[in-house]
Amino acid sequence: MTLLEKTRKTIIKYNLIQRGDKILLAFSGGVDSSALLHLLLSLQEEWRFVLYLAHFNHKLRPEANEEEAFVRQRAEQLQLPLFVQQVDVRQKASRQRANLEETARFWRYKFLEEKALEIGGAKIATGHNLNDQIETFFLRLFRGTGPLGLGGMKPVMADRFIRPLIEISRREIEAYLR
Repeated sequence: MTLLEKTRKTIIKYNLIQRGDKILLAFSGGVDSSALLHLLLSLQEEWRFVLYLAHFNHKLRPEANEEEAFVRQRAEQLQLPLFVQQVDVRQKASRQRANLEETARFWRYKFLEEKALEIGGAKIATGHNLNDQIETFFLRLFRGTGPLGLGGMKPVMADRFIRPLIEISRREIEAYLR
């Protein structure tokens, strides 16, 4: 089964996309979101959804601006609407005396949710894959969560966030991109 067929199967199995949906792809320009972008473009005609891109620049790594430039170039090549926000997450976390990863997640999800509402209640697609699922399970296990918290990421969260790659391994995604 090809990666496209596996993605289609996951979308159908969990009812992730309906005909005419608006989909906001959280696009970092990395492996997972690049593969998901290509797959969604391949499936766009079938489900007739409208695709938008959103890039959140955390300003954490020296290459963050280069990644943003790549995302902007890709959106322009594909003629897709793009939303970009830059937040100095390290500074925000320091001011609030908060965990850097949690602060980054808070601002990223805030941005995505605001943009999804701005474009009319779009679903937000993320590139989370099977490896992220396994990692989440073990992180929760090591933190001492109870039986209800042991489950990994769900394919749909809050009726808005969708994870079409959740049943696909990182290795499969990398092979697809090659």
